[in-house]
Amino acid sequence: LSKQTSNCEVIYVVDDPSIANSVMKLAHEMETVSLQPFSVIQLSKNVGYGRANNIGVEHAAADMIALINSDILPKSKDWLEKLLEVAKREDAGIVGSRLLFEDESIQHDGMAPMTISEYPGLLFNDHPKKGWPKSLAPYEEEVSSCPLITAACWVMQKKLYKELNGFAPEYILGDFEDSDLCLRMLELGKTNYIRRDVELYHLERQSQNLVQPGRWKHNITILNAVHFNKKWKTTLAAMKKVNA
Repeated sequence: LSKQTSNCEVIYVVDDPSIANSVMKLAHEMETVSLQPFSVIQLSKNVGYGRANNIGVEHAAADMIALINSDILPKSKDWLEKLLEVAKREDAGIVGSRLLFEDESIQHDGMAPMTISEYPGLLFNDHPKKGWPKSLAPYEEEVSSCPLITAACWVMQKKLYKELNGFAPEYILGDFEDSDLCLRMLELGKTNYIRRDVELYHLERQSQNLVQPGRWKHNITILNAVHFNKKWKTTLAAMKKVNA
């Protein structure tokens, strides 16, 4: 980040007490070599993705915020400047970018509702074009409206985030709360955008993989999906019909 950003307030939220000491040791080492000012917020327990972001935003002083997963790596120096340019539009809500795997294939190019045969009646988040080579996914416009965007990298006005009370606390660990906030932003009358000429690497779910795997993670995803569908089933069905 110190190579890719300037005039930014960087806040790291650490909600895993087991790595707190090693994070602070690294922070003190980085303080002596990095020109980028940063702060570290240590939480006493893992509060989940949404609440951790909400806490970070509470401590942010700027009018514009960028929510960035710990497994996101910028490719160019102007990535944030370009996303801020769109986020400052009067009609703009959430602004995201194209995300890539380390082999340059597409990880995220916007999201859309999808069905899964094992769970009839529920709509999940699909990532169209995921895994495609970029050569098979050209785009006509650098900036396009995109209702659903993964929260791995978001830029928006802080006042909009606050108006919507940030991420809803009922989603556990890290599923569907980004889609939920995207839909609430649309209800607010704003347009969510994706800027495809901005690319960042996303080492997908590497931060979540620090948590022990098991059936319980799958069950939490289904629980989140049930809540998400109860709240947005009509909206999602209409969106799926348009994308069909």
